[in-house]
Amino acid sequence: MTDKIRLGIVGAGAITQVGHLPALRKVREIDVVGICDNDLAKARALADRFEIPVVHSDITELLEFAPLDAVLCARPIICTNRTPSPPWRPNCTYSWSGRWPSRRPGCNA
Repeated sequence: MTDKIRLGIVGAGAITQVGHLPALRKVREIDVVGICDNDLAKARALADRFEIPVVHSDITELLEFAPLDAVLCARPIICTNRTPSPPWRPNCTYSWSGRWPSRRPGCNA
């Protein structure tokens, strides 16, 4: 048996609460080990509800706290040529490369 995938989540909004975390809870191969949101109280409440051991309000802390195998970015993505991507975006967005269908994450307009 292989080790579980250690997953960190960026964003504690509605889609994470009602979509991602309930689905991820059913996948035996994934262990959600951390969550990050700029609303720390919301992230803590969600972590308590879904037994996520680590909560951060800063994405850098989440990415550095422990070895993560993947990061799920569940936050709004604004697609304009004038909006520069944060420096962590490429690492975050493409962490699941090869595990999901061939559809590219991000802006698919």
